[in-house]
Amino acid sequence: MEVFDINGQIISPLAGKTLYVAGDSIAYGKSSAGGYGKCIADKYGMTVTNEAVNGATLAPNITDNVNGGIRTCISTVVTSSTALAKADYILLEGGVNDAWNKAPVGTLTDGFAAAYDETTMTGALEKMLEYLAKNYSDKRVAYVFPHGGLFGSSENWYKTYKPAILAALKKWGVPYVDIAESTPPMGGHGISGLSGKYTGDGTHPNKAGYERFYMEPIAALLKRM
Repeated sequence: MEVFDINGQIISPLAGKTLYVAGDSIAYGKSSAGGYGKCIADKYGMTVTNEAVNGATLAPNITDNVNGGIRTCISTVVTSSTALAKADYILLEGGVNDAWNKAPVGTLTDGFAAAYDETTMTGALEKMLEYLAKNYSDKRVAYVFPHGGLFGSSENWYKTYKPAILAALKKWGVPYVDIAESTPPMGGHGISGLSGKYTGDGTHPNKAGYERFYMEPIAALLKRM
């Protein structure tokens, strides 16, 4: 239950805090500028820095099989960011484009002293999580998995990529929210009526989609951290 002040504003532990977001087009807000980060910040009185990039992958040097060129690497964005020092909360998201572009998945390292194969999705993700743990241990870090319907249930996102990301998050003690668990599937493999109402292009949430399906589950996680 929310608590309100005399002016009707929400009194929240998130108020006045700074939120940092990095990820791909879902976090960037391709169909609604600022994505879920802006929605959360606007409602709860936060400041947001969104460094998500449309089309980005966790693994580096992945060829863009749609537009050509090389996709932006989320892990590189985060480890080179100068905005992290001012953040209270760090939200990470990604992996869908790795699956779409068949990026090398890699394997989880044994323990915390091994070298990572940063040419793979898992290695780059582990390196990013290690970097945050070593340099920003005072920050509250969480991960976001997007809504369902982006892939068929038998595709490698569900069989390989998502489980690999989950394993890395569990190893490094990073909490996550899985929007697909509480949201009917939208996108090419989802419910077309929902996609028409809550996305701008059948895949990427519009403002109504972020507010309806993303904002409160993520905010609830942040409040618990």
